[in-house]
Amino acid sequence: MKKIYLTVFLLLTTNFLIFGAQKMVDFSLYTTDDEKISSSEFKDKSLILFFWTTWCPFCRRAIYKLNEIYPELKNSDIQLLGINVGEPKEKVKNFLKSYNVEFKVLLDKEGEVASSYWVFGVPYYIFINKKGDIVFEDNYFPSDYKKIFKD
Repeated sequence: MKKIYLTVFLLLTTNFLIFGAQKMVDFSLYTTDDEKISSSEFKDKSLILFFWTTWCPFCRRAIYKLNEIYPELKNSDIQLLGINVGEPKEKVKNFLKSYNVEFKVLLDKEGEVASSYWVFGVPYYIFINKKGDIVFEDNYFPSDYKKIFKD
């Protein structure tokens, strides 16, 4: 098992070293209100992608945190998109109402966008700078998120 983890780590590290910073993946997804959103709409903007599910207790806590800081994000140049992975629209829509989620949530019904970013677990955050480079990705939201976008 250790060999598998080491191999995956080496492949990912080698890919980063050879090709440089990873770039934003082009995608188009729908919201629970059937609005089509494309990643191309966010070129030249800082972007946080938040991958999550309704059944994940860590995602629920993360949503509370994101709801708290969303007004601050909304007034900055950082855009936030929640991406629900693999759940039906009605289930997600009901969940969003009960949690009073204000940020846009997209439906990745088949998990294709999550797969294209190599998301293996939720919650998962990907920060993309104005140049389209991925500057941060992990299962936690960093307290110094503003600094990450400035660097």
